Amino acid sequence: MRARNLIAAVVMAAFIVTAGVVDVVNPEFAFRLGAPAGQTVAPSSGYGFASGLTSLSAADLDQRLNDMKATGVRWIRYDVSWASVQPDSAKTYNWADYDRVTKAARAHGFTVLMIIDFAPPWAAAKGCQDAALCAPADPLEYGKFAGIVAARYKSYGVTDFEIWNEPNINFRFEPSGNPALYVRMLKDSYAAIKRVNAKAVVITGGTSPSGTSGGNYSPQDFVSALYANGAGGWFDAVAAHPYTSPSTPSQATPDDAWGQLTTVHNIMAQHGDGSKQIWITEFGAPTNGPNQPNDHVSEAVQAQIATEAVMLWRSYPWAGPMFWYDFQDDGVTTDTNENFYGLTRPDGSHKPAYDAFVTATRQP
Repeated sequence: MRARNLIAAVVMAAFIVTAGVVDVVNPEFAFRLGAPAGQTVAPSSGYGFASGLTSLSAADLDQRLNDMKATGVRWIRYDVSWASVQPDSAKTYNWADYDRVTKAARAHGFTVLMIIDFAPPWAAAKGCQDAALCAPADPLEYGKFAGIVAARYKSYGVTDFEIWNEPNINFRFEPSGNPALYVRMLKDSYAAIKRVNAKAVVITGGTSPSGTSGGNYSPQDFVSALYANGAGGWFDAVAAHPYTSPSTPSQATPDDAWGQLTTVHNIMAQHGDGSKQIWITEFGAPTNGPNQPNDHVSEAVQAQIATEAVMLWRSYPWAGPMFWYDFQDDGVTTDTNENFYGLTRPDGSHKPAYDAFVTATRQP
């Protein structure tokens, strides 16, 4: 028995550190020996921004982080792209962008939520058109990378990780939504991350506001499918993206993404996870776009959406952190509404939603 326990301990602590890179040894084997599944983590709270930052220069990054900090938020969420870190193979790493952004974010006092996503071509599922949006071919390889990310950024003070982005829809998980595959990814990554840092917080990938059809899953159907495939005990919180635009959250029905928040938590409670939180890791509304039906809202309605979302969210006893997407508009061209989710315009001027968001989030 003593020898068996010694072997288990060695495997559970098995990390190879070379040239500043930490490599996880077979996380699948590690969790079969007994992962720390089902532990309860302390509730989290607060507000933040979901935003891309790696394209900013050092000066612009410093300015952006200062501007975000001025709103009073304490969280920031961004992708750690597997495709960017390991574009060619599992043997080489390029951490430069994420080291720079993470160091700056922590220096400005932010708590960081990292999304681990975007498969490189060599690791993507077969039959996909865009590798970065493909599910990984091997969930164990993804889990290994998740553990490496957690190990590298532990010294930076990063402890919060989101496993993929919107895995309930084909567009983000090509070739098709696949809860069974996602649960394998979740287990492997949870095990690898917790081996690095038992106090880390691992949350499920935020669900897109989709219906269930053609390989896509609604948030409530996806979470039900996660439990059906054995996800219970392999996450610390559930993430959601309950966009309501062009409606406001107060106009939500039980069938839409905001209304399903309560349904999802009821599902969690039915599986013994009633004490766990839901995090909103993206929420917002665009103020311009191609002028198609329901494509965007006015700046005044965006402000109303921001106020209602914050006030309703804080009324839920199971509410975790909430991230607004995005802080600043990405551009001015109206060929896509993706350019217009910001609380500020490209020149830094404030939309009405800026003051609405700041006022609402600062209320006790």
